[in-house]
Amino acid sequence: SANIFAGAFFGGSHLTAIYDVALILAEAGHNVTFVNVLSGGLEKCSKHPNILGVDIGVWDDEDVQRVTVNCLADVIKRPSGVGMTSGCVPVWTEIWNRSASVFSGEKVLSMFRETQFDVILGEAVTSNGMALLGTLTDVPVINYQPSFYVQLSLLHGNLPMLTFSQPSMVLYQEFDHPPSFKERLSGYFKFYELSPFITIGEEAMRPFLEKFGFSGQEDVEDSVKLFLTNDHPAFTFPFFRP
Repeated sequence: SANIFAGAFFGGSHLTAIYDVALILAEAGHNVTFVNVLSGGLEKCSKHPNILGVDIGVWDDEDVQRVTVNCLADVIKRPSGVGMTSGCVPVWTEIWNRSASVFSGEKVLSMFRETQFDVILGEAVTSNGMALLGTLTDVPVINYQPSFYVQLSLLHGNLPMLTFSQPSMVLYQEFDHPPSFKERLSGYFKFYELSPFITIGEEAMRPFLEKFGFSGQEDVEDSVKLFLTNDHPAFTFPFFRP
């Protein structure tokens, strides 16, 4: 069996999606240490004897409510077809900053000094600090993307794939035929429409990377050795298929 370090960078669907993968791995006989950044977040998750839950709470209920309301209120006001709004930028910056402070922080690093982990499992790993953690500890990272929303992972998940070769992954729809030129082009433009998410992650991670002597994401993304995605074109969780 393997010793697996896993964690969720936020609550709600992000916690549910990653924890379901942890449960599958635990059922297979692996030992999982699961770190959650929301105070008490693991209390709502199913228990398993092979999962050690660790709460390192940097979010409380009031904080979560604040950022959720701020971002959703801005999204509701956005023009039709606009995938990213300025009101969500500070929200996601705060989410990435807080998660990176946990996954590159002393408490987590001390866990790696005490336990020989074989793999790290997370979502959006180059923005949440896990790719940095993998580089610092020389432990391979699995980047799990639980929906077709893969813009972050395509550019910063160490996945060598052209977006327009798989437009279903950015258009959130399945194709029963080879994508046409128009459909490929549509996927290409959709990708760039949502690219601000990538910039947010890069900027949020910069001080954490510099702290350990790295100049940018490219210095740590090679720690990502496996890209795991969900083949169901929906945002509802969980739809993981082993």
